Amino acid sequence: MRGGDGRISTVKRGRQKYRRLNNELRRETDKAREDYINEVCDEIMTLQRIGRYDLMYAKAKELGWKENTRIRTQEIEDPSGKTVSDQNEVKALWQGQSTG
Repeated sequence: MRGGDGRISTVKRGRQKYRRLNNELRRETDKAREDYINEVCDEIMTLQRIGRYDLMYAKAKELGWKENTRIRTQEIEDPSGKTVSDQNEVKALWQGQSTG
């Protein structure tokens, strides 16, 4: 019976260590992200002060705030009721529906 208790305690210690390391990593990455954004914002404000609006807008565009970079999947149902998610099949179904 003793061996089972040791294994459970090892698993608990492993989970605690994982959580601690994960939290530490998350804090560091959050701080690095915030520092980077603050640095870029300061640079944009400097460009605005000196009147370089072209560079200011280019720098803001680099951040990609307005870009939607997530993957979009489109699913539709074919005439038989089956869900189709393959891009080429969806396109073919749309073309078929639009022509007739």
